[in-house]
Amino acid sequence: RVKDRPQWLACLDYLRPGDTLMVRRLDRIAGSETMAIQTINELHERGVNIKSLTEPDIDTTTPMGRALFGIVAVFAQLRVDTIRDIAKVLGVGASSVSRALAKVDDEAEATVSP
Repeated sequence: RVKDRPQWLACLDYLRPGDTLMVRRLDRIAGSETMAIQTINELHERGVNIKSLTEPDIDTTTPMGRALFGIVAVFAQLRVDTIRDIAKVLGVGASSVSRALAKVDDEAEATVSP
């Protein structure tokens, strides 16, 4: 579904070696673990670094950082699969469940943040 994300495609096209892509959360790079890891690897091969605003310890320029990203990606895939399962049980679209969970995440983050 990358073709449905024209701004993301423009961003990927704009990045050059030595650039650093800042993202809110690493798991938002892609909708599946496989696609996220593939995107990270492609960016790394192009010399593009990735930094997360919410996961500052993950630095994809190091082996440990890539390993930690892999773990984050696994949980991102679990979230996607869980959203699909909930949507199926409720008989609603996955995007409805995803939006509701995002709202809960934002509210929880606002509660914790000073």
